[in-house]
Amino acid sequence: MKQIIRHHFLKLSSTQDWAKTHATAIPADRWLLITTDQQTKGRAVRDAIWLSPPDVNIYATFALRFPVIKSQLLIHLPQITALAICQTLEGFAIQPKIKWINDVLINHKKVAGVLCESQPLNQTQLAVFIGIGLNVNMSKSACDKIDQPATSLLIETNRYHDKEIILHSIGNNLQHVIQILLNEGFAPLQMEINKFCIYNDNE
Repeated sequence: MKQIIRHHFLKLSSTQDWAKTHATAIPADRWLLITTDQQTKGRAVRDAIWLSPPDVNIYATFALRFPVIKSQLLIHLPQITALAICQTLEGFAIQPKIKWINDVLINHKKVAGVLCESQPLNQTQLAVFIGIGLNVNMSKSACDKIDQPATSLLIETNRYHDKEIILHSIGNNLQHVIQILLNEGFAPLQMEINKFCIYNDNE
């Protein structure tokens, strides 16, 4: 596992935007992790807004260097990040599902989303940004304000969860699946994803 250097903030517009602005600070042999207690302009895919109330959820971006020669594998990052989240939640006796390609659901309600982006660093390396929003201790009334069926670990388990423990597990699982992707390709990870994956809300 590579060492992860963490930068934590009380409030950011977006962990993803901060990471992209500071891409050149990503070390050659380590990852960056940017977290915040609150986002004022949290982003999801297709420029959707990710509701980010203070102190209750995980708002995080993992930033790493990725070889240009392997850039064809970037298309799989959303799926394998969702897989890493599911592997973590399974460890807490939760039964998550992946709604293709990168939404994580519990009981058909969204609990986590993934936003993956990249930009060139130099001729041989890309900067990759893996944004994760995970509803941890968010109340039902707050989830009801989201414009789609949403839930949190608190709602589903009726107990509060330690965000730091969950985030540490996600980081470990994410490093593991990315290493597999780089060394062996997507095929072995596809088999694991299929265990969690649904393709529409009727499944």
